[in-house]
Amino acid sequence: MEGVLRSLDKSSIKDLIEKSPAKTAKLLHMINLAGVDSVVERRSLNTAFMESLLELEHTRPATHLWLKQNVDYEICDAVLSDWNYTG
Repeated sequence: MEGVLRSLDKSSIKDLIEKSPAKTAKLLHMINLAGVDSVVERRSLNTAFMESLLELEHTRPATHLWLKQNVDYEICDAVLSDWNYTG
């Protein structure tokens, strides 16, 4: 399942989000705490995840709500920070 998020395939990521939000949250937790070798890789994974989630939820507020309901604060903060990162 972690491979789905690492693949950056938005269709597969959306399928994972819809079918298993709890598993998705655990995978995000693993990726953001110790699952990637570089900050650049983590940012790309988090950005692909959030873009996929936005396509499912249709609005940024709904996307934020899903994230806050399914992921703990520390991971939520990291994902949102990576999604908004502009360099």
